[in-house]
Amino acid sequence: QDVGDRDICDIVRRLQYLCGSFDGLTKFCNLMTVYFQMQFQQFKNWGMERQSEAEDIEYRSWSAQKCATWIIDLDRARFKQYEAAIVAQMVEKQKDGSQLKKITAMWLEDLCGVESADAKAMETGIQNVVVKGEVKYKYVKKTWDDEAKWMEARKQAIELVNASLAKIQTETGAAFIEKGVTPTTREPVLLSTFKNVEISPQKSAQKILQ
Repeated sequence: QDVGDRDICDIVRRLQYLCGSFDGLTKFCNLMTVYFQMQFQQFKNWGMERQSEAEDIEYRSWSAQKCATWIIDLDRARFKQYEAAIVAQMVEKQKDGSQLKKITAMWLEDLCGVESADAKAMETGIQNVVVKGEVKYKYVKKTWDDEAKWMEARKQAIELVNASLAKIQTETGAAFIEKGVTPTTREPVLLSTFKNVEISPQKSAQKILQ
């Protein structure tokens, strides 16, 4: 009876220790969750801030066909009559997005037969987009080094955390076992006090992985 009582007390102490360990692990996991959520939010905010910048300079990657269609769409009802001529000239002269700022009212009048008032209206629409895009493009180029440094700092921080987690996992044996992986075979523990109840790490892990 005395031996059984000592076994029970020992098991209780071990369970209490295990509960404390799980509590510590829970707090650690919560801390890591907060950390990665913060990293996610930082990247999300960074991306959203630069989305408008990307949209403002997107025209630089347009094809000649896309540029011509965009010009007509400035006022399709008014400019549709010039669509065929503008598309033909811009494709032939390879006036893509990088050349959009060179499309002037005079160019539209002389090569596409656009009436003067309409050509000026087109030029105004083009310049509004180009000027705004040029400002953003210069800003992006100017801040490129700072952006690259920010990205590198975030990368190094995440790699450091990852290395620390890998070290903890390796040194403490707190491995995260993926589904389908066979656990390492260890000798089962037989608890005679509890009517020969067997505790087998392998069987327990297999139940979790099922």
